[in-house]
Amino acid sequence: MLLRLPRRDLMLGALAALAPASGRAAPTRLDRGRLRPTFADEFTSFSLYDGKTGRWRPVYGNGGPGSIDNRSIISHGEQQVYMDPAFAGIGGTRPLGINPFSVQDGVLRIAADRTPAAMRPLLWNQPYTSGLITSRFSFAQTYGYFEIRAKLPAGRGMWPAFWLLPQDGRWPPEIDVFDHIGREPDSIHLGTFMNGTKPDGRRGPVQLGGNRVPLGTTLSDAFHVYGMSWQADRCVYYFNDAEIFRHDTPAEMNTPMYLLANLAVGGSWGGYPEDGAVFPKYLEIDYIRAYAEA
Repeated sequence: MLLRLPRRDLMLGALAALAPASGRAAPTRLDRGRLRPTFADEFTSFSLYDGKTGRWRPVYGNGGPGSIDNRSIISHGEQQVYMDPAFAGIGGTRPLGINPFSVQDGVLRIAADRTPAAMRPLLWNQPYTSGLITSRFSFAQTYGYFEIRAKLPAGRGMWPAFWLLPQDGRWPPEIDVFDHIGREPDSIHLGTFMNGTKPDGRRGPVQLGGNRVPLGTTLSDAFHVYGMSWQADRCVYYFNDAEIFRHDTPAEMNTPMYLLANLAVGGSWGGYPEDGAVFPKYLEIDYIRAYAEA
């Protein structure tokens, strides 16, 4: 069965009957003394997966090479195509030369930009290009602490995220360490997806969390650390090592999961770029790290 990717904008705040365990314990600071490193990329260089070797895969892998769902999530209304230097477009015979990835001074920059007019027919007529990285073929882990230090792009229609999906391709579960939509410059959304009972009584994917968390600072102004501790009994979310949210771990969320970071453009949830918006926009990543917890 092909991977069915999530609608991360579904069910926000609609699960009173499955309320998370927020408030059952006092907020905490992250205890880094309990962490044992298992994965890290400090982005002194950048390694793309080429089908055999490399660290970061630049596509979802959903729907196959010729499907737009391999390089976007159309059900979200996203308007970007996730590019890589080797991508030749629909039926193309040579690389288009659009590379959204660059590294400078130990920071990976993922660029979202307008699609050159001449290339739009080769890119499903999507108006923007951007980038996605996943560790599906290089790293996955069950339980632990996962973090990214990043500076987020400003502007309506920007939708960066850091999240985890099961390595075996099923969905749910899913962990959203953060989703950020540019029209909420000081806030993130976070939580997990699981199978459960929806408010109308039907069984299917539901969400724990998903709430908006204001963080008291404009997230495009500086780098911040976004992290999440996934344990067998609880999921705890952190901003700059301070706890901001927690909930009980869904019982079925016990399978190895891999990392994803991306910069989407547009979408029915976050809105679309304003006319005259200045591009390119950047998601800047200082590092991505994972740990086992003692």
